[in-house]
Amino acid sequence: DARSAREARRVLKEQSDAAVKIQAFWRRCAAVIALRRQHRSKCDELFPGKKDHIVTCSALEQFWCIRRWLYTYRSPGDAERLPNVCNGILSAMSQSTPKVWYVSMIGQGKLAAVWLTQVKKLCTLAMLQLAKQKPWLSQGSSLVTTYLHVLVMFTDPASWQLRAKAGEAMQGNLRLLCRSIQAHLVEKGLYNCLKELGMTGLCREPMALSTSAILSIVTLSLRPLTSSSYSVARLSDFAVYILAIPALVTHLRQSAPQGLVLLDKCQTLKRVLAVLVDQRQSRSVFEKLHAIKAICLMGNLVELYITTPRDIAVELRKSFADVCSNILNQCQQYVGSKKSNNSTSFHSLLGWFEQKVTDDRIADGTPLVNTQIQMLWLDSTVELLFGDIISSDASAGAVPAPAEHAAAASATAGGGAVQGTGMHARAAGKKSKGRTASLWERFVNFTPLASLTSAYLKDDSPESNRLREICSLYHGCLKTFSQIKVDILTSLSCHPGLLPCLWQFLNSSSKLDNVLRSSQDESSISQHPLASVLALFCNCCGHVLAIVDDMEMYEEERPFSISQLALLSGFLNKLCFNLIWNAGSAAKSVTAAGIGGDSAQAARATLTSTATISAAAAKAGIEQVLSDNTRFLLSAAHSLLMLLYDRDCRRSFTPNGHWTDTPLPLSAFKGELEKRRQRATTLLRMMPHTLPYLERAGLFRHLVKDDKQRLGLWGEEHDPFTQNVFITVRRGSLLEDGFAQMSKCTPEQFKGTVRIKFVNEQGLEEAGIDQDGVFKEFLEEIIKQVFNPNFALFKSVEGGDKVYPSSSSYIHPNHLELFGFVGRLLGKAVYEGIVIEVPFASFFLTQLLGRTHSFAYSSFDELSSMDPELYRRLSELKRYDGDVEEDLCLTFAADEDQLGTIVTHDLKPCGRLIPVTNSNRISYIHLMANFKLCTQIRKQTSAFCNGFRSVIHSDWLVMFSPPELQRLISGDNRPLDVADLKKYVSYYGGFTPAHGVIRWLWDIVEKDLDDKEKGLFLKFVTSCSKPPVLGFAHLQPPFTIRLVEVSDAEDTGDSVGSVLRGVFGIGSGSRQSRDRLPTASTCFNMLKLPNYSKKSVLREKLRYAINANAGFELS
Repeated sequence: DARSAREARRVLKEQSDAAVKIQAFWRRCAAVIALRRQHRSKCDELFPGKKDHIVTCSALEQFWCIRRWLYTYRSPGDAERLPNVCNGILSAMSQSTPKVWYVSMIGQGKLAAVWLTQVKKLCTLAMLQLAKQKPWLSQGSSLVTTYLHVLVMFTDPASWQLRAKAGEAMQGNLRLLCRSIQAHLVEKGLYNCLKELGMTGLCREPMALSTSAILSIVTLSLRPLTSSSYSVARLSDFAVYILAIPALVTHLRQSAPQGLVLLDKCQTLKRVLAVLVDQRQSRSVFEKLHAIKAICLMGNLVELYITTPRDIAVELRKSFADVCSNILNQCQQYVGSKKSNNSTSFHSLLGWFEQKVTDDRIADGTPLVNTQIQMLWLDSTVELLFGDIISSDASAGAVPAPAEHAAAASATAGGGAVQGTGMHARAAGKKSKGRTASLWERFVNFTPLASLTSAYLKDDSPESNRLREICSLYHGCLKTFSQIKVDILTSLSCHPGLLPCLWQFLNSSSKLDNVLRSSQDESSISQHPLASVLALFCNCCGHVLAIVDDMEMYEEERPFSISQLALLSGFLNKLCFNLIWNAGSAAKSVTAAGIGGDSAQAARATLTSTATISAAAAKAGIEQVLSDNTRFLLSAAHSLLMLLYDRDCRRSFTPNGHWTDTPLPLSAFKGELEKRRQRATTLLRMMPHTLPYLERAGLFRHLVKDDKQRLGLWGEEHDPFTQNVFITVRRGSLLEDGFAQMSKCTPEQFKGTVRIKFVNEQGLEEAGIDQDGVFKEFLEEIIKQVFNPNFALFKSVEGGDKVYPSSSSYIHPNHLELFGFVGRLLGKAVYEGIVIEVPFASFFLTQLLGRTHSFAYSSFDELSSMDPELYRRLSELKRYDGDVEEDLCLTFAADEDQLGTIVTHDLKPCGRLIPVTNSNRISYIHLMANFKLCTQIRKQTSAFCNGFRSVIHSDWLVMFSPPELQRLISGDNRPLDVADLKKYVSYYGGFTPAHGVIRWLWDIVEKDLDDKEKGLFLKFVTSCSKPPVLGFAHLQPPFTIRLVEVSDAEDTGDSVGSVLRGVFGIGSGSRQSRDRLPTASTCFNMLKLPNYSKKSVLREKLRYAINANAGFELS
């Protein structure tokens, strides 16, 4: 029908129209493809890319060809034609015929603007291709050269031949045109593309960029700066993208020194510092760089600074220090926010923090960046920054020229410190390379200036401010570059004059008093202008004093006099006390779950979990309320303080009461301890010496008492019958029987009551009840046996009576088990308050306290307490002026005589083959001392310490120094206090305090006996010449005096008759009483006196008995 026909015609028409459209589209595509092919063919014809091809067509023809080609620029093939076009243009520009010069299009009227757009697009394409090249390949290197040449050509008209024929006005227009091109390129990412090329080509080994390429990068990066009149935006871009290329300045110095000339000509360093010194701009730059790239920027700034002429460098000191300090502060904040227990990213300067390094090129360039950063503490740099307050040592000569300075830096700054831990690593230092010597060699030539000029001693003088700014810079380096802190300190510590001048600066104009006042408020001390100076001084001083031996410190008084050290230690003591105490007022109290309010439990809360308090509570409480600056200052000051305190404990240089002189009354301190305040517990942990020794000893006894209560050995829960350990020992085999039976006891059983039953030589049990006295006798007899050097378990110091474990103890098959048993016995004696007069060598007490891994520990300094002769010989070696290798023929090995056989021990791998030289003798000295004190007797010491600590918790001993621990073991060194003894004496057998003989006795002891004889009297009765640390109230068993009328063999104890005869003096003065000597039962601390009729007889008999060094066996 008609409707169907109309519908069919409509469909047919639509199909026809669609076919026309498709055909038209296809014809258009075909035409475009043909046109593109035609344009590309024309381009290939005009710019074939042949090596020797010379473009002869006119500039106008070049323009239209390139315009058509750029219009159809699509495929990768067009990118391949780009270098051909660029090379063609460059070849045309080098000809002498003006009509072929591509830039001659400027004179083409209306086409000039179109040509300028074409040049911008062409340069943009070349710029973008730069970032994609692989310059280590020959083709990539060629393309980089071409593209850079094009960019250099069109961003400055200086190389255009057209410029020579142009007038002054025309030349100005040409410069404006190039500036327009520069601005366009900057907008399209010029600096980023140059950065990518620089990092790709320079962060490799070997370097992939040619000298001309490096110079082109510098030239292209500087042109926008000059065009913009060094605007802040362009200078910021230059810092972020160009100066952040790892070690760019190093590559310029080594491969393209003309680049440094360009930077200097533009005053780049001065202008960049002027921008970055602003805190806002510095933060903006850091936000674009983050920590690792910011370190690259700082490295280039450092090397630029030290290669700058000296007069300019002096002018830029302040801004350079401020900028570097800003960068370091930003890095600290960034790294601090990224630190975690699961940090997976490690940087050789910054340490561990959470940042995924997505650009491996930065990691490849890090070694050179580290070298740049380490130039900051080279001698000449330090001298340049500090100026006239320090001087180079005579051997160093004049400050090198910038180029020589940088070359020396490359040779020395990359060297790391000797690997190792503790004192040995610090003392060994680095081998001499160039101008860098070991710390000891630098210390030997320590020649400080006489004094600072008065200008530096004024608070607000320019010189004083500059000194603080430079100290702030190096303080920031120590805080930020944690991984090379030892290297920094080694370089700074012994620089001639630095430490004494810093001390003179701090100790002038009441600066120290001002710091102490500010330390009472955390916010004040953190912002104090002297905080960084003081922290730097403490770090450097601690580093130097750690290697100073006793002769240098006490006799030669280097680097400070004894009076200066006493003043310094007193100041640090008060400073650290204030920082901990006042910061703790903002922290919460440490609450121990399930602990009551009595002082004993408070003591236990304080110290039974010392490690927890130190690591968790102290950081979560006190350290959290401290700012970074204050925390770093506290760490540096506390390390130096404890180093000085340990030195003073070994050989005193401070007056009495020096260490307990704190701003807080003792009663307030004790009150805080009882309330379990965190600041008090932290103070006791970090600075126990601020609490008098007797108070700490009393706290120790409280800890023991509380431990006994916990185990049911004290108080209502104590059951004396079920909690005892019973052992039977033969008189002739005390050690063997005691070891066999008591070694099976658990530590808890060992802390309980040990009942001893003696078996005599006939095999019969001895009568008597053990009221702790028999155990004391058992303990004394075993101690006497095992500490006898002839037993070969311990040996004594040559020329003295102090003992330490013997390296030949292996002659006993079970010697390690014996050491553990003896350690437990000694711990039991200390636990029970039984005084044992065994003098230990100082180094062994240090090991017993577990302080061999502390910052202040030096095995060489401790060696004198073990082998004075070896210490003397090693000291002579340390100062030997001749050739050590040729004259002494030593190697890194130690010989030991093992029962007639000489055994050689290597002090380091293959040490017997390594000669000791002048440069490595310090390492040898400390390795030898460490071998003698630690390695040689490590197993014996470990076994003894483990046994001792199984009874005495190691955290209880953190309060004591080695000499104080000796006092805890062997009693106090003070003279016998007769009045204290009289208060706690028990009398038996008829004696009373009012008895005539007793009155005579005390009068004789107090007035007739000198201090030595009083010690002999005490030893006669208790077997120890020293009184208990806390007085005779803590003597176990108590001191007892008993009246006896017969010999010890006939003595059957007190009876009613004997007591009455003693009270009324019946039978006194008998011949038997006059002839008998006083006797003693040391196991019970009992003195047995006959009822003498005359005071003179008592005096004579008593003196004879105590000087005969005998007890019950003398009658």
